Amino acid sequence: MGRLRRAAALATLGLLALAPAAQSAEDSASVRIESGLVAGVVSDGVARYKGIPYAAPPVGERRWRAPAPPTAWSGVRTFDDYGSSCPQAGPPRRVPAGSRAESTSEDCLTLNIWTPVERATRLPVMVWLHGGGNVNGTGSQTFYDGSAFARDGVVLVTLNYRLGILGFFAHPALGGKQGDCRTGNFGLLDQIAALRWVQRNIAAFGGDPSNVTLFGESAGAEDALILASSDAAKGLFGKVISESAGGLWARWPTLAQAQTQGAKVATALGSPGAGATAAQLRSLPIDRLAAVSDDDQIGPMLDGCVVQAPPAVALAHGARVPLIIGTNRDEDVAYFTAPARWVAARTATAGTRAYLYRFDYVWSLLASRRPSATHGSEIPFVFDYYDADLFDDTDRKIAAALHGCWIAFAQTGTPACPGVAAWPAYDPHDRRVMVFDAHPSVRAPADSDAQDLLEPPMSP
Repeated sequence: MGRLRRAAALATLGLLALAPAAQSAEDSASVRIESGLVAGVVSDGVARYKGIPYAAPPVGERRWRAPAPPTAWSGVRTFDDYGSSCPQAGPPRRVPAGSRAESTSEDCLTLNIWTPVERATRLPVMVWLHGGGNVNGTGSQTFYDGSAFARDGVVLVTLNYRLGILGFFAHPALGGKQGDCRTGNFGLLDQIAALRWVQRNIAAFGGDPSNVTLFGESAGAEDALILASSDAAKGLFGKVISESAGGLWARWPTLAQAQTQGAKVATALGSPGAGATAAQLRSLPIDRLAAVSDDDQIGPMLDGCVVQAPPAVALAHGARVPLIIGTNRDEDVAYFTAPARWVAARTATAGTRAYLYRFDYVWSLLASRRPSATHGSEIPFVFDYYDADLFDDTDRKIAAALHGCWIAFAQTGTPACPGVAAWPAYDPHDRRVMVFDAHPSVRAPADSDAQDLLEPPMSP
C-alpha cells in the first residue's frame, strides 16, 4: 500500500510544469479577517493573498495536536508570498523560485487566495487539496495558481496541511482530540480547520460561504471524499470534485492498530517505543521525523470521529453531496478507475447527482515523449495556467472545456462545458462518461463492462 501511494505521489509531483514568470504588482488590496487586516497584491484584475495562517503553528507543545486558532495581529500584514511548505522527505518540488515555499517548516498551516478585484455579487468558492500521497506536496505548486479561476469569477483557495508522520500518527502517549474523540488524523483536522476558516472569513474576499466546492487530486481527492462522508466536516462544503482518488478500497488501520505501529516507529526513531512520553516524542528532531515514509504504514486511520468507517464502507451509499469524479486514461484500473466508477454508481443510485469523466488528452508539449494520459495529466488544464506559447490550439480548447466544466459545477452544480455537448449525470444503466480527448464528448468507454464488475475487497 505504501509503495502504491508513493508511486501516485511521485507521478503527480513529477508532472512537467512550466509556469509563466511572476506578474508585477500594480496595487494592493486590504481586507479585514478575524485575525486582523490583510493586504494582498493586485495585478491583471486579480487580488492575490499568499501565506495567510489559518491555524496556529503546530510546533513544540502543539505538535500532534488538533489545530488551534491563529494568533491575531494589529495593523496591516501583507501576504504577498507563499508560506513554507510542510515538512516532507526531500525538498518540495515545482514551487515558485525564491518563495518561502522552497523551504519547509512545521509552521506551515497557511492558505492562499485568488479573487477577482471587481465583483458585483458573492462568488462561488473552490478549495483545492493538493496531492502527494499525504506524505509530500504543497498548496504552493506553480501549477496550482488560481488566477484563471479568479478571472472567471471564482474565489480559489489552496492550502497546506500536515504530511507524513506529522500529519498521520498515533501513539499511546498522544491524545490528539476532535471533540471527545482521540485521533491521529492531524492532516485531515488541518483540512477541516481550513474549511472552517473559509466559512468564517471568505466573505471578506468576495466569496459565498454557502457555495463552497472542495476539490483535489490523488491523495487530495481521496481526502475530499473522506471529508464528504465525515460528520466532522458536515456543512463546510456543498460539492466535491475528485480527480484520480487513490486508496478508496484500501484496508485502513484502526486507531489501536495505528498506535501499535506508531510505537514501533517511535522505537526506530530512538524513543522507548510504547513507553515514550508525549514530551519525548515532541522533542524528536524534525529532520528525523520528516524522513519517515509511508513504507512505515503512516497514513489515515479509522479513528471513529474524523474517519468513522473505511472509504468503501463510508461511500457504499455514495457521496453525500453532488460530485464530479474521474480518472485519467492510463492510470491503474483497480487502484483508480474502477473505484471511481463504483463511487459514481453508488452516488447516483442513492439519488445524488454524480458526473463521471475520463481524461484521455495528452498535452501537445509531451505527446512525442510520453503519449499517455498519466497521473496528474489533467492539472494544467484544470487550472488553465500556462503561457500561450506552451499550449497549441487544441490544448487551449481542452483547457477551456475542462476548466470551464469545473467552474460551471462550482457555480450551479451542473458541469456545463464550453464548446462541448451537455454532460448528463451518471446513470449506472447506460454508464456513459464525459471523455476529455481532442474531441470531448459523452460516451460509454469500451472497457467499462470489465471495470464495473470490480468491487471493493471488503464488503460495504
